[in-house]
Parts: sequence; C-alpha cells; structure tokens
Amino acid sequence: MHALATITLALAAVVAAQKVGNLVPEQHPQLSWQKCRISSNGTTSCSTIDAEVVLDAEWRWLRNANSISNCYTGNQWDVAQCNTTASCTSTCALEGADAQSYRDGYGITTTGGNTLSQKFVTHAAFSFNVNSRVFLLEPGETNRYQTFVLMGSELAFDVELSSVECAINSALYFVAMEPDGGMARYPTNEAGASVVTQFGEDNVKQFFIQDGKRIETPAASYPGFPDTSGLSLDYCKSLPTNFQDAEYFAQVGGYARHNEALRRPMILTMSISNDHWANNLWLDSTFPPDRAGLPGAERGPCPSWGNGPAPQEVERYYPNAKVAWSNIRFGPIGTTV
Repeated sequence: MHALATITLALAAVVAAQKVGNLVPEQHPQLSWQKCRISSNGTTSCSTIDAEVVLDAEWRWLRNANSISNCYTGNQWDVAQCNTTASCTSTCALEGADAQSYRDGYGITTTGGNTLSQKFVTHAAFSFNVNSRVFLLEPGETNRYQTFVLMGSELAFDVELSSVECAINSALYFVAMEPDGGMARYPTNEAGASVVTQFGEDNVKQFFIQDGKRIETPAASYPGFPDTSGLSLDYCKSLPTNFQDAEYFAQVGGYARHNEALRRPMILTMSISNDHWANNLWLDSTFPPDRAGLPGAERGPCPSWGNGPAPQEVERYYPNAKVAWSNIRFGPIGTTV
C-alpha cells in the first residue's frame, strides 16, 4: 500500500525511487471543506466534502530502510548512510506518521471536523519539531491530492492567528503539483501524493469579513499605481517602475502566464514557518533592510531586528505560536459568502 501518498514533487523528482517505511502506519488527520456551486435557477449552495490532510515529506523521518538510523538530521544528510542521489534512493525510506505523531510530534490537530490547527514549535518526549506543512487530499484517497482550478473561482476560509508573532509566516495557499505526487511520472517512486480571494481573468481580489462586516483590501496609495485594489495587469506593470525592482514578472511570461497558471489544477497547502533565508522580513518588516525608506521596502510594522532574528531566536521568543484554519469554502465567484 502506498501509505505515504503525498511526498512533495520536489523530493519525488530528486529521489525517483523513494522507499516507504513500514514502522509507523500513516493516519491522516480528517478535515472537511465545502464545495459551492450555482444552480440552474441562480441560487447558490455548498456541500460538505469529508477529506484528509497529509504531512509534507520534508518533515518526515527519513531513515535507513534496514535500521532506525537517520538518513537526514536537522538540515544535513548523514553521509555515513548515503552520499549520492542513487545511494540515498536505494538506502533510505520515508516513514509514516500516525495520529499520535501528527498531534504530539508535529503539533497538527483537527477539531470539529472542519478546523485544522498547526503549532509553530512542538516538544515531544524524544523529539522537537519546528514548522509544518500539510496538503489536502481527495476524499477517500490516500494517493491523490485534491485539485482546484482557480480561474473564475473564489476561496474563502476563517483563520485564527492571534498568537502568530513577527517573523512567523502562517500561510494558506495553492501550489502546482501533480495530483498523484509524481507516482505516474516516476513509476519507481513508491512514496508518491474568513479571508475571501476571487480569481478573475482581469483581476485577483481579496477581502475580509470580520464581525459580520466586509472589509475591502485598499488600493495602493503610492503614486503611479491603479486606483483600484487587487492584482491586475496594470498593477503588475506599475510595480517594477514604482518600486525600482527588476521586471521579473514580465521575464517569466507576465500576466498571460499568470492566467495560464490559474487554469491549471492546483493543490491546497497550509503551513506555519519561520525563515532561515530572510527571517520573514519580506512578509512583515522592512525588506531588503538596506532599502529602508524606499518605496516597497516597508512590508509591515515588525522590527527589522538588524538583518532579522536568527530562526532559533524566533523559536525561543514565540514557542506558543499557532494558527487555526477552518470553514474552507471553494466555488464560482460569489458562492462562498
């Protein structure tokens, strides 16, 4: 049985014949969501989909397939176990996670059927975990991710992040991956797969609902930007010039490629994490730090901490941070709220 259905495609592509461990049985946390639709008479309705989530391979125990020795510890491969792609492929196995592992080892729990909580730091009897990322599975499937086509649709969800502090990123987002985690493309891979955002062809809009009131995302106030909110062609054209950035968006295909991506199936992902590269300054502080005062550098009110706090310091400052996602709804624009 392919118990570990949802190894990230990045790993599946590198370790093309990844082995599955047999010491810990995989038990996915259950999480329901709602699929919304418009009927022929114009009314909207939503039905509950009983599904599950699965932990990203990056957080799993990767061990010698013939022992309990780690192949990977912290951020380093154990060269005594394997030192090439081929040797790691043939030597190492990716282990499962049971209900206790998800709860006590990774800080991932579900409550009420439709709420997923993720702790930033989790201490267990013999382990210590920081960060987590999970993917939504198709209902009744252990080997396939749930896919969503975003064009013409909207996503709505509730989020509780009052304990998520500076330098911690709690994120619900979509990624492009194969629904089976690459098992078809890599047949030797045994280990194969309330905020409202509206994905329109001309504009991607986001708004919030708090205490029953709709709160629109304001338009950019800096001169040179469109006077409407949302991600649009005009906004993307204005960004590099106004913020003195390189024209990366156009270089990779621009808005046409963006819309092309919205028409492809995407996988829903939920995570909480610190940042070993830029300390999440790009999210909530000044970034790059040496551009303080320049347009686009102020990303949020958090302190810059010099060049940012070391990830270990963030873990020490905010060990109780956690995020809870609930009431996830998806359907045509105008159906989820």
